[in-house]
Amino acid sequence: MVLFSLHADSAVVYLNGFNLYWSLDVKGRERVEVLGIPSEAVNVRVSSGVGQVLKHTLRDTTLPWNPHLYDSLLSQKRALRKALSRLEARKKQLSYENDLINSYVKKDVRLPPRTLLSLSSRLYANSVILDSLEEEIESLKEELSKVDGKLKEVIVRTKALEVVFDRKIRGRVNLRYTLPRGGWIPKYVFRTSLREDKVSLEVFSTLINRSSSPLRAKRVVIVGNLYSPGGKPRHSRWVLRERPRPAPPPSRTFMEKMPLQAPLESGATGQHVRPVMTFLTTRYEYSEGIDIPPWDKAQIRLLKREYRAGFITEIYPEVEEKAYISAVFTPDLDLPPGESEVYLEGEMVSTFGYAGAQRGAEDTLFVGFDPFVRGELSLISQRRKVKGRGKDRWVVESRTHEVRVKNKRGKSVKVRVYVRKPFTEGKVELRKVSFKPKPHGEGEEGLVFWDVELKPGGEFKVSREVEIRYPFGLYVFW
Repeated sequence: MVLFSLHADSAVVYLNGFNLYWSLDVKGRERVEVLGIPSEAVNVRVSSGVGQVLKHTLRDTTLPWNPHLYDSLLSQKRALRKALSRLEARKKQLSYENDLINSYVKKDVRLPPRTLLSLSSRLYANSVILDSLEEEIESLKEELSKVDGKLKEVIVRTKALEVVFDRKIRGRVNLRYTLPRGGWIPKYVFRTSLREDKVSLEVFSTLINRSSSPLRAKRVVIVGNLYSPGGKPRHSRWVLRERPRPAPPPSRTFMEKMPLQAPLESGATGQHVRPVMTFLTTRYEYSEGIDIPPWDKAQIRLLKREYRAGFITEIYPEVEEKAYISAVFTPDLDLPPGESEVYLEGEMVSTFGYAGAQRGAEDTLFVGFDPFVRGELSLISQRRKVKGRGKDRWVVESRTHEVRVKNKRGKSVKVRVYVRKPFTEGKVELRKVSFKPKPHGEGEEGLVFWDVELKPGGEFKVSREVEIRYPFGLYVFW
């Protein structure tokens, strides 16, 4: 008996793969064959509550991934072959008639002029028809070749599962397998508003089918963590040995080659998606089902949320002359790493790889640059003295920089200004570092900052003096 169901009962989608679950109705059978399992499937499991599974074996086979398309292409191929056969028969008939006429003329060269003219006209007419038939035959052969190519694309490598029970059973057999390639990629659309102090978040899921068979399921559960088929990590000996230099990995252009099919929208209010908080992560239950062709992808809109947010403006003139804005908010769900688009007051300002966030934990979102708050770094003074004699000579060098930040907006802006302090290595000795005014605090290693409020057209200045000492003849890069 051959069982083949187009849609799985459910699919659990992880960030790095799929688990598919099927329930097959078996009545009075001792041996069952299931077709249509993707060739990439692993961890195939069979169970039954009404009988014992004695053994199950997998074998490679081929199947059309779209039976309806396959039948349609076969019908086209039969019709084309029939038309081609008819045209070739007509061509043979006309060629035979021309051969008879030519043979008749060669045997009796003393034919009346009227007969010769009639036969000549017939030969010319047949030649015109033969040329036309030849063009039609070539066109049909091209179409037939295209249909054959499409048929090869529809036929894919699959696996057939044969299950043997201890007796004839009546009931349902449960089948599960894993597709370790593919999964889903989160996409976040952040819409921020400084006027309303809020962040609006839309979450989309791009489901990716990296298998040679279609991915069809009646119900989908999207899980925001990684599938771990190997269990907990195991200890292995750390051995240092000589190894050949690894070859560079091949470029991966899968996402560029795959067209995005029409989004499977969940509606404006997300009525088909139910978010569920689990112990580990946030999962989304999607009740509309999916049907993704081989090597294709589809997008589902999962939900929309709004959060109160605080906005901070920061500037680091030694790295970037424009200030940048960040939004601080606390999500109530888990956000795995993914792609993101950020809008500020309705205008798209940035796209980047979002690092993700945990529910209940404060997150800082990069919103974009503010071109109206700008900074610059300039060298004010530089002094260099050589001290000592002979080989015991040292150079004492000092530089004074000024960091200037200006607000070109028509309203006051609160800004955090970052300036770095240096570290030395080797024979270079740091003798003095001073800032005017004194910093308000320290950030990451080597960063100090000031929190200031700049009025319209206002300016803030920081002076930094650094003095170092190093052996004479040593070149120091500032």
